[in-house]
Amino acid sequence: MDKVTPKDVFQANRDRAAPLLKQLRADGIGHIIDGKIVPSISGETFETKSPVDNATLASVARGNAEDIDRAATAAALAFKAWRDMPAAMRRKLLHRVADAIEDRADDIAVLECIDTGQAHRFMAKAAVRGAENFRFFADRCTDARDGLNTPSDEHWNVSTADLLAQLVKQAGVPDGVLNTVHGIGEEAGKALTEHPAIKAIAFVGETATGAAIMAQGAPTLKRVHFELGGKNPVIVFDDADLDRALDAVVFMIYSLNGERCTSSSRLLIQQNIAEKFIEKLTARVKALKVGHPLDPATEIGPLIHERHLAKVCAYFDVARKDGAVIAVGGRTHDGPGGGHYVQPTLVTGAHGKMRVAQEEVFGPFLTVIPFRDENDAIEIANAVQYGLTG
Repeated sequence: MDKVTPKDVFQANRDRAAPLLKQLRADGIGHIIDGKIVPSISGETFETKSPVDNATLASVARGNAEDIDRAATAAALAFKAWRDMPAAMRRKLLHRVADAIEDRADDIAVLECIDTGQAHRFMAKAAVRGAENFRFFADRCTDARDGLNTPSDEHWNVSTADLLAQLVKQAGVPDGVLNTVHGIGEEAGKALTEHPAIKAIAFVGETATGAAIMAQGAPTLKRVHFELGGKNPVIVFDDADLDRALDAVVFMIYSLNGERCTSSSRLLIQQNIAEKFIEKLTARVKALKVGHPLDPATEIGPLIHERHLAKVCAYFDVARKDGAVIAVGGRTHDGPGGGHYVQPTLVTGAHGKMRVAQEEVFGPFLTVIPFRDENDAIEIANAVQYGLTG
C-alpha cells in the first residue's frame, strides 16, 4: 500500500471542502428559528468571505432586532417543555448531538479552516472537543435543578454554527431550544443583549465589546459569562527544562494563528538565560510554516479578516517606535490565494511598559521581556490591564 503523503492529505482536504463550499454558495445561510431556516424579516443579507483568498463563501441573512425578538419568542415558548423533559431524555438528546458532531467532524474541520483561516492540524480535533463539551453537559443534566451553573466557552463561526444548528435538529432536540440569528454586533448583537426575554449572555471576544454588552444588559439584570482579551505571560526561570519551555512558548502564541484570548503573547525570560533561549526561539519561529489552512504542513494560516490583518501589522511600527527589535517577521506574507497572511513575529529588546508588552495584538506576535528574579517576574506579569491565563 502506498504511503499517504502530506500532499495527498492536502488534496483530500480540498476535495472534502469543495462540495461543502458549493452547497454553501448555492443555499446561503439563513437564521434557524423554531426549527426552520428563515431569511431576515428585512430581507437584508451580508457576505461571509474566506480569509484564504477573499472569495465569497455564502450570502448570510443579516438579522436585526425583529429577528432577535422572533428567536427569543421561540426560545421562550420552547423553554417550559425542555425544562420539564426528564433529565434522562435531555441527556440522551445531547449525546445524540455529540454523536452527530463526531460523524461530521471532518466536514466541520475543513469548513472551519476555510471560514477562519485556522490550520487543519488544529481544527482536525476541534469538532471532537465540541462533542466532548456536549457530552460533559449532557452528563450533568440530572444535576441541573441543583442550581449548578457550568457555562461553556465553546464558540462556533458562521458556517459551522449553521451546521451545528442543523445537527441539533437532526439529533431530535425540540424546535426552538436552539435558535441562531446571524448579524452585525451593532444591530443583532445589541438587540440580543438588550432583549428582556434573554436572561444570560455568553460572549468570547474583545474587552471593550464585553464592557458594552455588560452595560447593555444591566437594565434587564442579565447574567454574563465572558472570555475577553488577554496579554498572558509564559514565565521561564533559569532552572526550567528549556526544551520543554521552548515548545510551550511556541505553541501558546503561534498555534491557532495567535487568535485566541488564552494565547500567551508575552515571554518573561530570566536574564541569565535570555540570550541563549532567544537564540533557540528565533530559529524555531523562523522555521514555522505559513500556508494554506488545509495543508497539513501549515502551522500558521491567514488571519480572519483584512481589517484584523491591518491591526496586527500596525504593531510592527508600534514595536519599532517603542524601541524594541523585530527579530523575526514584521511583515505580511505572500501566501497561497493572496489572503490575509502575516509572518510569525518575534519582538525582543522590550520592557514591560511598552505598548507591545501591554496591548493585545491577537495574532502570531510574541514580545520577549527579561526579568531579574521571581518578584520582578510577578510584578511584570501583573502590570497589565487584563486578567491572566496561564
